[in-house]
Amino acid sequence: MLSQKEFASDLVQINTMFAFGSQNAPKAVKDEGSNARSIPARITRSSSPTS
Repeated sequence: MLSQKEFASDLVQINTMFAFGSQNAPKAVKDEGSNARSIPARITRSSSPTS
């Protein structure tokens, strides 16, 4: 499971990219967004009892 600290460090990396005006930042943020949405779904599926 993604800990608060790990999640926070990801956000810091994204903010850092924006601060430096990286051209890759928008794509990285978009990818990070899709990853962030899929991780909780995987956790929920794996932790829920199988019927």
